[in-house]
Amino acid sequence: MTHTYLDLMRQVDSAKNLEGVYEFRSHDGNKIGKILPFVVAQLKRSAAFEIEEEWKTVRITLESAQERSAALKALCADWRQDKVFRVLEGWRNELYPVYSPSKTIYFVIERSAACLFGLVTYGSHITGYVPAQRPEDFLLWVPRRSYSKPTWPGKLDNTVAGGLGFPAGPWETAIKECQEEAGLPAEYVQPRLKTVGVLTYEFQLEHTVEEETGVYQPEVEYIYDLEMDKDTQPHPEDGEVHEFSLMTTQQVHERLVNGEFKYNCALVMIDFFIRHGIVTPENEQDYIEIVGHCHRKLDYPLR
Repeated sequence: MTHTYLDLMRQVDSAKNLEGVYEFRSHDGNKIGKILPFVVAQLKRSAAFEIEEEWKTVRITLESAQERSAALKALCADWRQDKVFRVLEGWRNELYPVYSPSKTIYFVIERSAACLFGLVTYGSHITGYVPAQRPEDFLLWVPRRSYSKPTWPGKLDNTVAGGLGFPAGPWETAIKECQEEAGLPAEYVQPRLKTVGVLTYEFQLEHTVEEETGVYQPEVEYIYDLEMDKDTQPHPEDGEVHEFSLMTTQQVHERLVNGEFKYNCALVMIDFFIRHGIVTPENEQDYIEIVGHCHRKLDYPLR
């Protein structure tokens, strides 16, 4: 099955069946996420939450970031021990931050549990490329994910990508992941790395509120271009990547439409094509809608 670029965007900016989902709110009423009903049922293990069935809301009642973080840590550890949710089998021992409207940390939560609460998560995605006179002639470094990874094994990815674990920022994460995933040292990456934007979308793997595959996942990706010379080659360093391949833009296009990329990495790659004038309003009939799917307004406090 082949896909249009709009198909690929709709796969990742895909949240739509949210009837019956509970709004997750802060102790002072700010929206911070969305929780599916079967997850709400398990919140009754903790006294930290106030559930309002009539209005379909869940409020965390604790007033300090430390208390909130500790309560969530204990609850998620309890769920993990009792094997309540499959997603917690991918426990990372890495914390993701959630923000208040003042951009201060509202609480931190185990990375693998963030999706159960519909919390905004953040990542840094880097596209490494060898430039040419015409953008159509660029060469791009494309990794294939390790076949042993618990998520999206064997799929194609962006050159380097990683989630923003607390307390790291996007630039720091980009530099660190280039070394850890691709063996590219900081002294090579820092003078070549260019911040080029941010992408936002609302992901839902399957349109259901009854299974874990239907959890709501709003995501923010900080995007970087890494202009590379012909002689420098990324290589698998930490087991996250099976192999790196240097591809033409046409080869990347073919693998995109064949559905070989991890969903959000397809979005990042198409955004690269748009920014460099490879995809234009003249050659892509769905240009406006595609760009819209790259920049979904997220109705939550952001970092």
